[in-house]
Amino acid sequence: MRATILLTALLVSGCNLPVYDVEAVYRPLERIKESPLRPGDGIATVGVTAWVNDLEDWLKKHPSGSPVYHAILMHEREHTVRQLAYGLRPWLKRYLTDTDFMRDEELKGWYIQIQEYRRRGLQPNPEGIAKVLAGYRNIVGQMISYEDALRWVQDVLSGRWTPPAE
Repeated sequence: MRATILLTALLVSGCNLPVYDVEAVYRPLERIKESPLRPGDGIATVGVTAWVNDLEDWLKKHPSGSPVYHAILMHEREHTVRQLAYGLRPWLKRYLTDTDFMRDEELKGWYIQIQEYRRRGLQPNPEGIAKVLAGYRNIVGQMISYEDALRWVQDVLSGRWTPPAE
C-alpha cells in the first residue's frame, strides 16, 4: 500500500512540470519528466517516462547526444522494455518489495550502461558505480552491499559477468 501511495504521488507530482521528449532511438521510452518528489540527481523510470528532480539541471549535466546521456537512457530504456513486457504494475510491486528482483533488474540496466560508456570511449568508475548501486533500497531494504557491487562492476569490466539469458 505504501508503495502505491508513493508511486501515485510521484506520478501526480509530474503534472504540468517540464517534459523532454527523448529521441526515437530510446523507444519505447518516450520522455523525461520533472518531479520534485524524485530526490537527488538520479533518474527513475516508470513505464514510458523517466523522472528526474530538476529537468533543466539534469539535461545540463547530461546533454543530449553526449556519451553519458546515451548510456543512461539506454539503461532506462531497458527498464521500460522490461516493465512493459512484465506488466507495469506487477513489475513495480515486485521491484519495490523484492530486493533480489530489484538487484537483477538494476544489474541488467547497469550492465548496458557500462557497455555503452565503454563503446563511447569513457572509462567507467567502478567505485562510483558501486557506491550508487549500494544506495539502492526498496521497502524491504538495501539491494546490494558496496563490496558486492564493486566486485560485480569489476566482473563486468573483466568480462566475467554478463546478464543471464532470459
